[in-house]
Amino acid sequence: MSGSPYGGTSEKPPLVVAAAVLLMAAGVLGLIRFIQALSIGGGAVVFTGLIGLVVAVASVWAGWQVLNLREQGRSLGLALAVIGAIFSVIYLIQGATFLLINLLLYGFVIYVLVTHADRFR
Repeated sequence: MSGSPYGGTSEKPPLVVAAAVLLMAAGVLGLIRFIQALSIGGGAVVFTGLIGLVVAVASVWAGWQVLNLREQGRSLGLALAVIGAIFSVIYLIQGATFLLINLLLYGFVIYVLVTHADRFR
C-alpha cells in the first residue's frame, strides 16, 4: 500500500471521478445538441452541429479515459475544459449569465485535472 491519502494505488480519487462524470455528461449533452441541430436543418446549423458532435465524442472519450486514470484522457479533458471555459467567458461577456454554471464546472474540471496529475499514468 502506498502512502497516498486515497488508499491503494488503484483507487480513484473522488474528485477525479467527479471530473470524469462531468466530462462525460458534457459529451452526452453535446450529442443531444447535435440531434437537435439535425432536426432544425439548414447547412450552417448542421455544420456547427457536426463540429459539436466531434467535441461531444471527444469529451465522452476523455471522461472515460480520466475515469481509468489515463494521461491522454487527462490531457484531452484539460484542453476541452479550457476551451469550454473560454467560450463560457465569451458568452458571459455577451450577457448569457446562465453560463456562469458552465464556467464554474469547467473550472472545477481544470482544477482537478491539474492538481491530481500525479495520479494518471
